[in-house]
Amino acid sequence: MHAAASQNTSRLTAERHLLRAVEDNDGARVTELLQRYSDLDAEDVYHHTALMLAVQEGFTGIVSTLLRHNGEERVEAVDEDGLTPLMFACVPDRVRLIPKLLRHGSDPVARDSDGLTALMRAAYAGHVTVISALLKDASAQQQVMAMSDDESFVTPLLIAESEGHTEAVRELLTCSPQVQLTYRSPSGATPLMVAVDGRHSNNHEILMVLILAGLPLQQLVDFESPAVSATMSAGSYNYGLHVITETLQRLQSYNSYAEYASGARRGGGFRGRRSRSLGR
Repeated sequence: MHAAASQNTSRLTAERHLLRAVEDNDGARVTELLQRYSDLDAEDVYHHTALMLAVQEGFTGIVSTLLRHNGEERVEAVDEDGLTPLMFACVPDRVRLIPKLLRHGSDPVARDSDGLTALMRAAYAGHVTVISALLKDASAQQQVMAMSDDESFVTPLLIAESEGHTEAVRELLTCSPQVQLTYRSPSGATPLMVAVDGRHSNNHEILMVLILAGLPLQQLVDFESPAVSATMSAGSYNYGLHVITETLQRLQSYNSYAEYASGARRGGGFRGRRSRSLGR
């Protein structure tokens, strides 16, 4: 009994030392502890594991060491907010860790306590490099489509649009654009409606991104139908009509979509060029 108690005490001490070694970025100490207990792990008061702490700090070497020792189980941990190690990696200065975590089995469709996946969180924040890294995973690619098991019926594209993240919208539409652009939620909302509803100042730019990605022109025509106006508030609908009309007028100042796309990539876009059709 004394031997068992002593062993448990030693392990608890090792767990505390592991967290401290991670916080200190002491790779040698982490390796030493894991050689003694290959499945050793620990949590702080917020249920942050050693791997989560290493990811948060961007300690690439320690992340790799932890993943080599029982990594498939470590990547499944969640903290008190339902965040996974992969979610902690979803900021631009940690994006290099995303492929490592995915290779060891991180679930890109796991949801936090707010019901958001890693890709949805990246869409909210507008982190383009994170979105790009996540979309290299087949499971994450499925999220750009309408998911029948998503009770909120919110897709990453709708999230990025609602937050006004033009470049995030552009990046998301590199994957299955026609599926995303023709999505309609049970309430009737479409990417076009969200793009022009006036929640932010990037409505024109986001609408143009949708058009360049292949938005069916019939959707623009149908926007004036009673079915669409009944889905939106009067203010949002009237503003949406204004955005669509002005965007199409501005588009006429370019010889082709390709010309606009080239200007947008150089940082021009609408604001970088006068619109002949509007006399501006």
